[in-house]
Amino acid sequence: MINLYFDKLYRYPRLGEPCSIAVPFAQGELADAGHVGVVQDGKQMLTQAKVTSRHKDGSVRYLFVRFLADLPANQKAVLALDVSSSGAAVQAGVAVEKTDTGYFADCGVLKFAVKNNSSHIFEMVDDGNRIYTEKQFEGPYLKDGDGCRYSCSIGEWKAVETGPVCAVLAAKGSNLCGDGGKKKIDFELRIAAYAGKPWVEVSY
Repeated sequence: MINLYFDKLYRYPRLGEPCSIAVPFAQGELADAGHVGVVQDGKQMLTQAKVTSRHKDGSVRYLFVRFLADLPANQKAVLALDVSSSGAAVQAGVAVEKTDTGYFADCGVLKFAVKNNSSHIFEMVDDGNRIYTEKQFEGPYLKDGDGCRYSCSIGEWKAVETGPVCAVLAAKGSNLCGDGGKKKIDFELRIAAYAGKPWVEVSY
């Protein structure tokens, strides 16, 4: 077990708080990430681990772990990284499905879809109360010093990371201005969605 210490952070409890940590291992200490889990008060928390570097013998050098923690109000917390977890307490998390036109993600609370070769970030968002369609999502738009307004052209989406805790989708695209896009500014979009959360992180 490797203890994970959290200082007193918030006035209110943060249940299911998305957390991540990078952990180094000595050569031969850990063979793979298949039995890694985070435990809090004897309870297996939703965990997602991936190997980011290996030693020459193939054992894990660095492990990146995402997990959901229940952080108490005005108190410190100690969780533990268990590298021999049975994984018996696996819970439902983020589900990502590749579709004919892009990707569909179900976070439990929030569902959304992204479409390849589009002019908007989301094709659909369902927050459990209302479904928003692509017509309600525009941009992002840019405007330069000459007054030229750049439209958004997004290419094909790909799943950068998938797992029960977090899914990351990414797409490259361009902001175009003028006839035939004579002026062009390239970009990359990333959407990070977390299990049980009614929001996503969007970087542009």
